[in-house]
Amino acid sequence: LSTSFHGQLQGIRGEATTNGGCISDTASCILYPASCILYLTAMRQYSIFHIPGLCFYSKALYRDVALNWHGVNFLYLLLLLSLCWALHMMKIQEGIAEFIDEDAPPIVKNIPAITITDGKVSVDAEEPCLITEPQEGKTLAIIDTTGEVTSLDGQEAMVLLLSDRVIVKKNDLETRIFELNEVKSFGIDSERILGWMAAAKKWFVICLFPVVLIWSFMYRIVQALIFGAIALAFAARHGVQLRYGAGVRLAVVALTPGILIKTILWFAEVPLPGAGIVYTVVTLIFLYMGVQAAAAPDAPAVDVV
Repeated sequence: LSTSFHGQLQGIRGEATTNGGCISDTASCILYPASCILYLTAMRQYSIFHIPGLCFYSKALYRDVALNWHGVNFLYLLLLLSLCWALHMMKIQEGIAEFIDEDAPPIVKNIPAITITDGKVSVDAEEPCLITEPQEGKTLAIIDTTGEVTSLDGQEAMVLLLSDRVIVKKNDLETRIFELNEVKSFGIDSERILGWMAAAKKWFVICLFPVVLIWSFMYRIVQALIFGAIALAFAARHGVQLRYGAGVRLAVVALTPGILIKTILWFAEVPLPGAGIVYTVVTLIFLYMGVQAAAAPDAPAVDVV
């Protein structure tokens, strides 16, 4: 804090001493910290709500973040990711609802009643039973407990249910086999599957949102910590003494353009070749711009925290 402001705070504390000092401690506890907060807030030219719009071009924003802000901006990062992922979830929910309401029922209705008892499969349908996609007639799965079909070799289907195991073809090079001998009792039919889908339509996105948000937040924190260290290297090149906390703050702001661009391209369904490298380069460019802004001649000489 500046000397003059420190004197003002001492004055506030002195004026608070009344009635023979009876309320001195209470007034000091309330007024002194509150005045510090007001002063530190007044020093800031921008708030977190300015970052998404100004992070693409405003050197003044980066300079303000580096010199006048405090902390590491992780709360802002969490809010930004929450908004972006909420938009993602809206689109995912729309796709899930369309699939469950329109595409899935014609396929699911072809699935017969299947019962597994002590690892053995029984089917209430003529076998081999083919589960097909109605519009194109593509075979999606085969059910055969008779032994007529024993593998997916040469088959269009990706799933084969046999009398004691399930074979799943992930691609032309990888096929997995799941034994059913541990299954004591299980039954399934088209109505039960449709019920599961109705529940998924309602709850899947709600359950998915906190999972992807937490994972994304932790990933971005690691990125911010790494880019914060890089900011110190940029600052040293410019002869600026930048503390690590300020470097992390700048890194969070520099990450914002990539996060926003990624969200926009995802909504527009526009692929970006080499996206990981591109976003890294974009972040480094804005991070360098931020360090340059903090080291600008018109920037005040401040002990950056």
